[in-house]
Amino acid sequence: MNNFSFSIVDNDVLIAELLNYYCGNSNNLTLLNSFTDGNLFLDYLKSGTAIPDVVIIELKLSTIKALDLIAHIQTAYPDVKIVVMTSVYKTEFIGSLFRAGVNAYISKSISVTNLINIIKEVNDKGFYFSEEQLDVMKNQISSKVPQPIVNDNEKLTDREIEVLDLICKQYTTNDIAEKLFITKRTVEGHRSNLLLKSCTKNTVGLVIWAMQNQVLDFNEYEVFY
Repeated sequence: MNNFSFSIVDNDVLIAELLNYYCGNSNNLTLLNSFTDGNLFLDYLKSGTAIPDVVIIELKLSTIKALDLIAHIQTAYPDVKIVVMTSVYKTEFIGSLFRAGVNAYISKSISVTNLINIIKEVNDKGFYFSEEQLDVMKNQISSKVPQPIVNDNEKLTDREIEVLDLICKQYTTNDIAEKLFITKRTVEGHRSNLLLKSCTKNTVGLVIWAMQNQVLDFNEYEVFY
């Protein structure tokens, strides 16, 4: 697994201290920095010093609305993956947060070990859904949206559907390449085509698009994490 870094934006400084202690024993995971002020985190990103691979954000921030912070990051730093970890976790927020571009949404009641595993999963695979969240999203994300596929040139090929299915099952690029006996570059090419055809910007958007347009039968997904 490659080395990667993450930042924290949370009013609770103890969270950062706990994770910093834990990461001291990890060879591939680094807590880059932590902020109690979302605006200061945006200023840090603008400085270009070191951009984290993942950022953990609390929904209850005092100086900026969390959704505004997420929107700023999505627009200016689309490669930064976003994990919302909050003390006010509610299932009714799941659909809207993932539509907003969040890569994972979890409660602060989670154990440190599970949190670290989820951060790693988001970094490696692009998103994390629990099985419970998948069930909720089926109901929260409306399928009554205009179909983006309008002509034969934009229809998904059989291979693209295979790749999409494995992406939705949270296979990594390496896993997909091995399973389909193709190169990693070919997988990335299919991923790029899928993003283009679905008019989405990232993996989370692609999965939501697949749900909205019923490209795959998510009822068959017994394990999604």
